[in-house]
Amino acid sequence: MKRFVLGAILIVASATPALAQGSVQVDYGATMSWYRDAAAKGNPVAQFLLGVRFEQGLLVEKDEARAARWYRDAAEQGHREAAFKLAVMYQLGRGVARDDALARRWYESAVTAGFPAAQYNYGLMLDQGLGGLADKPAARRWYEVAATEGVAPAQYALGALLARGEGGESDPMHAYMWFLIAQAAGEEQAAQAARAMAGQITASQRDEARSLAREFAELNRQP
Repeated sequence: MKRFVLGAILIVASATPALAQGSVQVDYGATMSWYRDAAAKGNPVAQFLLGVRFEQGLLVEKDEARAARWYRDAAEQGHREAAFKLAVMYQLGRGVARDDALARRWYESAVTAGFPAAQYNYGLMLDQGLGGLADKPAARRWYEVAATEGVAPAQYALGALLARGEGGESDPMHAYMWFLIAQAAGEEQAAQAARAMAGQITASQRDEARSLAREFAELNRQP
């Protein structure tokens, strides 16, 4: 049987505050002063936005260590994007010493708040046993949550587990469906996986999978 290789595709993107555009006059010095004052007083949104500015060097000198500290302050107050950002920094060793266990902890904090990118990354850690023991059933569940939210790498990863029967029973028809959905979303690995999976299921299963993939696309079409 064809084996589907799951690559470690870490999602690192997150919300970034957009700078003002057009004719609106903005006093960036005052804005930064507000961020710093509000963050120092414990405002988690200000702490997160200040972390983004230090991480990306927006109107301040880039400083990933300071970014990580502000993300941690916000994450400890339940800010989900901050928890996600902090987890990525721990996993990649940016601004902090690399620590998969802490990355996994902060991903877990972000997933319970319903953040799809974190759900996929957390599933990946569970799948590959990073930062703790592997848990294929839990990985499969989190992949599915993220996949239904439109995260293409999660769609491919879920298809791979379904095809291999890892974390639960083998389900070739739904594996093919998720490969088709991931392919349509631009996931490069999914096209080859879909072709291989198509040869392992019946014509009626292929038709059903294609129909379900079209339904998924219709339900998730952007207005």
